[in-house]
Amino acid sequence: MHARAAETQSFALLSEIWGEQLALCDALEQMADALPAGLGKVHCLRLARTIPAVVDRAHKLEELLLFPLLQDRAAASPALTAVIDRLRYEHLEDDAYAEELYDALSARGWGRPKPSAETLGYMLRTFFAAMRRHIWFDRDVLMPLLLAGSGEEALAELSRNAS
Repeated sequence: MHARAAETQSFALLSEIWGEQLALCDALEQMADALPAGLGKVHCLRLARTIPAVVDRAHKLEELLLFPLLQDRAAASPALTAVIDRLRYEHLEDDAYAEELYDALSARGWGRPKPSAETLGYMLRTFFAAMRRHIWFDRDVLMPLLLAGSGEEALAELSRNAS
C-alpha cells in the first residue's frame, strides 16, 4: 500500500476511535449535568466499564498508528520529539484518571455514597474536558500537519506550542 494511502487509512481508524471517545465524553457530560439525581446504578456501572476500554483502545491505536508517523517525521523535524513525549505523558495521565473515574463510578454503581455528587461531578468534568482537548489537538492540529506533510517551520511552531 502506498504510504499516503496507509496514512489516510490510519487516520480513518483514529477518527473512528476519537468519535467513540467524544461520544463517551458526551455521556459523561450528561451524567455530570444531571447530578445529583442522575446517578442510576446501572448507568454508573456501564459507564465505569466503558471508560477504560475506550481510553485503552484509543491509546493503543494512537501509539500504533499516530506515533510512528510522528516518529518518522521527527527524524527530519526534531521538534516533533517534544510532541511525542508530551503525548506519551498525556496517555499515562489519562490512564490514571480513567482508573480513578472507573473506581468512583463503580462505587456509586454499587450503592456506596462516596465520592459525593459534587466530587464526582468535578471528576467527570475534569476527565471529559481533558479528553476532548487531547482529541482536538490530535485531530485538528496533528492530523492536518501529517496529512499535509508540513515543513520544518510549522512543526517547530507546533513544538513550541506543545511545551
